[in-house]
Amino acid sequence: MSWSTAAESSLRVLTTLALAAFVGAAHADAPPPATPCSIVAFVEETDPAGLNVRAAPNAKVRVLGTLPPVWVDKASGTWIRIRVEITVSDSRLVPNPQCAG
Repeated sequence: MSWSTAAESSLRVLTTLALAAFVGAAHADAPPPATPCSIVAFVEETDPAGLNVRAAPNAKVRVLGTLPPVWVDKASGTWIRIRVEITVSDSRLVPNPQCAG
């Protein structure tokens, strides 16, 4: 093997290792997949307008909107996915009374 061939081969190996490390790091940062769960979540909410949805997990940040009663659907780490039954009327989201059970 000549010097240039050995250098090219080493460069290919280093490039492959760097790419593998980059791809591995990208996958390491991805959140774990959500898994189905069956838990009971109780929200002690005294505001008749509903549950506040905020711009970040902090009570001092801006409220983006409110939610009617919700059901926990899936969980992943410290995050939960919720499900809410709604209908759309006059560009406003309102609870669907037929879904209350």
